[in-house]
Amino acid sequence: MAKDKTKDKKKDKNKDKDKSKSSDSKEPLQIRINENAKAFSFKVATKELETAIGKVSAVLGAAGSNEKNFVMLAVRKRVVLIGYNPDTYVYLLIKTGEAESDGAFAFQAPTLVGIIKGRAEMSFNFDGGDCTFKDTKSRYSGTFHTQAVSSEQVGVVNAKFVKKAEKEEKDSKEAKRLHLHSPAPTVLPRTVLDCLKEGIALTSIKDIYTGKALLNYMQLNEKGILTISAFDGHHFGFYRVKVDAAGMTFKAALPSSHFMIIDRMVEGTEAKFHVQNENIRVEGEDFAMILPSIQTDPKNYEIIPNFVKALKEPSFKAKYEHSKLSQLTDNLFSLHSVNAGFEISYDEKGSSLDVAFKTQNGSASDALKCEVQVGKKTKVKIDPRLLKDIIGLFKTQASTMISVVPSSVVRIDAKTKLGANVSLMTALM
Repeated sequence: MAKDKTKDKKKDKNKDKDKSKSSDSKEPLQIRINENAKAFSFKVATKELETAIGKVSAVLGAAGSNEKNFVMLAVRKRVVLIGYNPDTYVYLLIKTGEAESDGAFAFQAPTLVGIIKGRAEMSFNFDGGDCTFKDTKSRYSGTFHTQAVSSEQVGVVNAKFVKKAEKEEKDSKEAKRLHLHSPAPTVLPRTVLDCLKEGIALTSIKDIYTGKALLNYMQLNEKGILTISAFDGHHFGFYRVKVDAAGMTFKAALPSSHFMIIDRMVEGTEAKFHVQNENIRVEGEDFAMILPSIQTDPKNYEIIPNFVKALKEPSFKAKYEHSKLSQLTDNLFSLHSVNAGFEISYDEKGSSLDVAFKTQNGSASDALKCEVQVGKKTKVKIDPRLLKDIIGLFKTQASTMISVVPSSVVRIDAKTKLGANVSLMTALM
């Protein structure tokens, strides 16, 4: 009977351990740095680690900085990749990583990527100075030099990811448990993130002189109306859709490249957004990132919505096949020269919109077949570079409309797969 009781006690202890492991896996990621833990080892699937380094590197380069610092962190038997520079901070859990103890070292990303490339699973052992590595399925092994993580660097990173440090009774006084600071986030459902992704892709017009994408102004109001706009003094993009966001609100100005990086990290799940004056913070189940926010006049969020509302009735409006307009534009644009414009006209008859182009390099003309809905006499001129830019954004849209607003814009519209209305406009010459 004594033996049975002993077995029962062992079973109970094992159950407690299992519960502890289960609860640990469900807890939010907690970073614990023990400055006395100079050595540790871990094992990881190298493909995931290589992908993680690529993701973190992309986040660090989002604001145009060439400075990229990487830290490998082992915490509570998990492996975390940290990256940072003066204005951007990110951490990402390596899901396949298994660590035997806590610790951290800094490293050069190209070196580690080269070491692990093409391998399946590898083990690493950091001794406080160098890190040895071994392929778990072959004789491939070696050593690489690491960089020490200074207390100053730890302080800088922790200041961004930590709300407070709490002493734990079981650990030494030097050991600290660090918790991610999460002040009043906006948790955007995946459906809203999908609309943001679609809207940004469709409104990412570029500066025709530099080739750089313009800022996207995103806002979600309490009625569930999500709008995205982008503009300069010559052409504009506007996206509007009704979403189910349970009364949440959201406002941010980001280059399209920033959001694509965020979406790559989120990977089809929901995310928490914290928008502050100095930065934009995004948190998922296994990651957090802090990007510098763009300082902008609040009026910029309303410029294009108000502009669209104020537009007068068009003199010409018709349904058209977008691939035909794209082909026409590409063909005529081959004769482009400075200050030459496309002349667009409709003479109140027929079912086509005439386009002519005359430059110092030659001349050409064509007609775009349409289903005309409004057909008053129309004749305007536009910059073909602007038309070419907005046309490129509509390649996947099936149902498209083109209209001409006298003394204002040429406009193309579409209804998207997610039910949004999107308009792209170019000013007249």
